[in-house]
Amino acid sequence: MTLHEEHAELLRKALSQPAELADVDWADATLEVVETKEQALVSKTARVVEEVSLRKKGDDHVETIHEKLRRQEAEVQQLDATGKPRRA
Repeated sequence: MTLHEEHAELLRKALSQPAELADVDWADATLEVVETKEQALVSKTARVVEEVSLRKKGDDHVETIHEKLRRQEAEVQQLDATGKPRRA
């Protein structure tokens, strides 16, 4: 990006020869000079470019197991505060 600026400068030059009074412009005039400067303007804009969605899929299946079930027994005893078995 190329930017352009314009500035005004006032130049003065000393003269070694005296001017004739007839050559001097004694009129009271105003001269206007406009300075310009370009500035870069950058902006951001959000744009939607794609949509993302999530899907969850669940499957159930039945599995047949061919095993023999063994019998298990458990015996439960209640203990007192001293750790001895209680009598029922």
